[in-house]
Formats: sequence, C-alpha cells, structure tokens
Amino acid sequence: MERLGHMINEAVSSGDWQPFRFTRNGIPVSHLFFADDLILYATTTQRQATVIQRVLSIFGMYSGHQVNKRKTKIYFSPNTVPSLQSEISMLLEYQRVEMFAKYLECLCFMPVLNVWILTSYWKKSKPN
Repeated sequence: MERLGHMINEAVSSGDWQPFRFTRNGIPVSHLFFADDLILYATTTQRQATVIQRVLSIFGMYSGHQVNKRKTKIYFSPNTVPSLQSEISMLLEYQRVEMFAKYLECLCFMPVLNVWILTSYWKKSKPN
C-alpha cells in the first residue's frame, strides 16, 4: 500500500491529480490510509475520475491487488450536478452513496467533500 501512496503523490506532484482542500488555504488532501481501507479525495471532474482509475489500475497490475467494486463507495458534494455524479459513478463502477455517517468511530466531514471514494477491503487478484 505504501507504493500506492507514492503513486498518488506522484500524480499530485505532476498536476494530474487535483487533491481536495478542506479550507481555501488548507493543506491539500489526496488520500488517507486505514488498515485495509483507503479514502481518496479529488475534485469532481471526469478527468479526475480517469486519473484515479488509471492510478488504481496501474497499482493493481504491479501489486496484484484490485479494488473490490462491490464494497467501494463514492460520495459527492451536494453541489455536484446529478448527471456528473452518474457519469463518474458509471466510469469508476462504484456505488454512489448520499453520505458516510461514521467511519472508524469518527464523524466524517461529508458536506464539504467534493469526491470521496472509500475503497474497502482490497482483494488479491487470482492468477489466470
């Protein structure tokens, strides 16, 4: 998982991945790791969804891990146009949710996030 963090940081450094800022002058946040879970933050565009998809795909090719799409959720800010929410959800093939209540016993900041993808329970790919 450490390698995935490096890959995300490389995408942020190159300008491909646009991380989220909780405040106007706040520190940009692109991801948080929790044991077997990962929360990704990005701006709400199809381009950003494609960048996320590409990074996760490349990581999967090299590590043998892939996202469990049945357990992965995506959250959008209430300001995101519903048609864009649908397009991004379909592109990534993740289930869209209206809000995450509590995660790891802490209240999450749902109303302020643009895109929040909770990638849960990574599964190891089986060789063909």
